[in-house]
Amino acid sequence: MRLAFRSLVALCAGCMLPVMVSCGSDDSDGAAGAAGAAGAAGKSGAAGAAGSAGATGLACESTAELDLTGTWAVFLQFAIGLQKQEGGAIAMCPDGQISNSTMLMLVDIKQDGTALTAQPVSCALTLPEASGMVGDCDPTSESLVTVSILPRQQSLAAMPAVPMPSAQGSLAALTPGASLSMTDRFVFRTGSTKEGNAMPAWVKDNAGCGASDIQVGRNGECVEACVDDCSATVDGDGDGKVGVTFDVCGLTPDDVVSKVKCNPDDPASAGTTIQGRVFLDYQTDPLIAGKAKSSCEVTGTFDATTIYHVVGADLYLSNTQISVASALLSLPTYAISPTDSKFRMIRVDGKHGAPDWAIDVGQPGAACSVALQHQNELQ
Repeated sequence: MRLAFRSLVALCAGCMLPVMVSCGSDDSDGAAGAAGAAGAAGKSGAAGAAGSAGATGLACESTAELDLTGTWAVFLQFAIGLQKQEGGAIAMCPDGQISNSTMLMLVDIKQDGTALTAQPVSCALTLPEASGMVGDCDPTSESLVTVSILPRQQSLAAMPAVPMPSAQGSLAALTPGASLSMTDRFVFRTGSTKEGNAMPAWVKDNAGCGASDIQVGRNGECVEACVDDCSATVDGDGDGKVGVTFDVCGLTPDDVVSKVKCNPDDPASAGTTIQGRVFLDYQTDPLIAGKAKSSCEVTGTFDATTIYHVVGADLYLSNTQISVASALLSLPTYAISPTDSKFRMIRVDGKHGAPDWAIDVGQPGAACSVALQHQNELQ
């Protein structure tokens, strides 16, 4: 499965409905804001897209010239359109769903004149929920399923430690209100030693890897016959399984009312309408451009290409096994709007009167834990 999005005219080849990734938090408000159906399934939704609060006022001393050197938190909100594919076990319903995904990062910036060097750390990432159903689409049907894919605790703990390359950028001028643009993207990748579309992926057209091959790719081992490059896969969360492991929970309205528990570790047991695990590699690369309002705040828009490939799955739909290939054909495609996708970046080191989160980006796990506690300040 290959997924990519860069603009309204570029579509991915699929994502296993919604994905949520983060470095972990006990923020139940954030979970309610982002997890949706997963929360009803008993999952905590570790990242939380935004929680329930909006942006707070930002204190900042006036400076004659922009000074961006220091530690910053960045919140990015992707504006995404979803389109269904044909032939899967479940099809997106209704078609043309519009949704958002989010990303939270910490960035250390060094400024030299108008030149900028940024060192990012990824703290949290969400992709949107999507709804679908078996058979003809009826958005009012009680059989409509809302699906979330959630990271396990090992994935959460591993995310901030994933190294990200530094990125270069520049200011158009040193006066407050000047344009800021990054030359390089903020690239986050896990589960693969290769980049972008070269990352390993399941090949559904290979013999023994198709829609009827339900026993293949279920145990977390890389299947050489079905994955195009097992040698490039990485156990990104240290759980002994290929790529990064996520829990899959899909709920009908009846599941929600009945408070059915999702059982991804034992998907053959009674539970939600869709449940199980998916193994994947992942990459995203936001490229931001905006305005430095002050030495404490930058806002603007961005584009990105997000790619993630399924390299195995153990999923059940209504107590029936789904093959990896059937799962791929159930996935919606994505289109991101680079004009409607927006970011806000605020200084968090106390300089110029800005908030001081007392974090050290050199200790990414601890720094991200603090950032998640403050995430509502970025909305």
